[in-house]
Amino acid sequence: MPGGILQGYSPIQNLLLRWQNGQLRWHNPETGRHIATFAVERARADRERDARRQAEARARELQARLDRMQDQ
Repeated sequence: MPGGILQGYSPIQNLLLRWQNGQLRWHNPETGRHIATFAVERARADRERDARRQAEARARELQARLDRMQDQ
């Protein structure tokens, strides 16, 4: 393939196995997308968890401010 990409096909899994940019990855020929690795999914989940925690902290902060305003 162009760019030095090596590729094989697994008929049992109906997936392509690609060696690209020094990484071995699975590719779904039906969707044209790579299948995320555990590391990629873990990083995504970590980002989502951090964003949720920040949003929850902000909500608590705003609720505390609202409570103080109502007490005045």
